[in-house]
Amino acid sequence: MVESVLLYAAEVWGIWCGEEVEVVQSAFLKSQLCLPRNTPGHYLRLECGRVRLGALIFSRALKYLAKILKMSSGRWTRVCLEELMRSDADGSNNDARYNWFTKIKSSLLAIGAADLLEDMTSDRLGAELNGLMQQYINHCWSLDIQRTYDSAFNPLYRRIVEFGGRQHYLGNHRNIHVERLLAQMRLASKDVTRFYHKRVAYTIDGTMPCMHCNMRAVENAIHWVLLCPLYEPYRRHYLLSYIKPRKPLGRMSTSELESVLCNILDVGEDSAKAFAVYNFVAQSLMLRAFSANE
Repeated sequence: MVESVLLYAAEVWGIWCGEEVEVVQSAFLKSQLCLPRNTPGHYLRLECGRVRLGALIFSRALKYLAKILKMSSGRWTRVCLEELMRSDADGSNNDARYNWFTKIKSSLLAIGAADLLEDMTSDRLGAELNGLMQQYINHCWSLDIQRTYDSAFNPLYRRIVEFGGRQHYLGNHRNIHVERLLAQMRLASKDVTRFYHKRVAYTIDGTMPCMHCNMRAVENAIHWVLLCPLYEPYRRHYLLSYIKPRKPLGRMSTSELESVLCNILDVGEDSAKAFAVYNFVAQSLMLRAFSANE
């Protein structure tokens, strides 16, 4: 129902408003997983296996274009399209900001469909529609993946995400609390980690020293998940079987500790591991809150 309202007649106006429309999908996913508002959209889409709504708009625009091409030359809609195509060809109005056909053309060129523009008919467009849509979806995926590799928001995320679909822990455990806490942990900023669990908010500032131990280390994810003595009982109970270092954690380099942390957060299809990580994080957050109030 939301889609039918949000994308009403989007084949006409939506090709210019992809970013604005995408805000709706991002806001919905963030609300479901209780994620901070600053979580990047490309991280969110890769985690949830969602393609940009712009792909759906592009599909509607192509179907509408094929429908117009079927019309007789005397129909006003066909006349308008031919005028847009003519002005694009002669350069009198080939600005994608103002020409609907030019905007579609630029999207087709972006996915390597230049040959279609040379001989565009309704039948050919209809026959190649599914292939064009898959190419455009792959194009959207590649853009999100590249942005993830270029992003400094969470440098570890690219090492734990499985590209190409929704992460296995989402929707498989039938426990929204597990899914939310895992998503919040995996998609957290490298500087500040925010959790919202069972109506309680927690914030861990990874740029500030840990006030719960005497190690004089910043309270980033590596510290509180792997090193902080406060959480050692929970660490041994829940994570011991997933932490198999070749040497003591305290003697590891930062890169080695990052690898151990990534191994913990990459739960894959292992339900037992997902629940173990969830229980460790949930119990540690409650203990941290108790320690801070003492």
